[in-house]
Amino acid sequence: MEVVSRQSNLIVSSTRAVSDDKLRQMLIDEVKKQKKPYGLYFQDITGGFTTTQRAGLQAFSVMPVIVYKVFADGRPDELIRGADIVARRWRALPKS
Repeated sequence: MEVVSRQSNLIVSSTRAVSDDKLRQMLIDEVKKQKKPYGLYFQDITGGFTTTQRAGLQAFSVMPVIVYKVFADGRPDELIRGADIVARRWRALPKS
């Protein structure tokens, strides 16, 4: 039998909140620093799940609703359809 755990109510807050415009500029700065052509801006997401099978992938998945490509060269943002986030749990969050 497959066991699937689901996220409950997750509330994320920051003591260093920034405006959407500032966050977008921070993304562009990071994209340029990493010499990438674009970054992804996730405006909205919906539920997700984590598979916990002993022999399985041991990853979680989140379903984005609205995602944009934000280009480093100043081109207009591009709406992406069908994006998906799948990550191994231990690599999902940056080291603190």
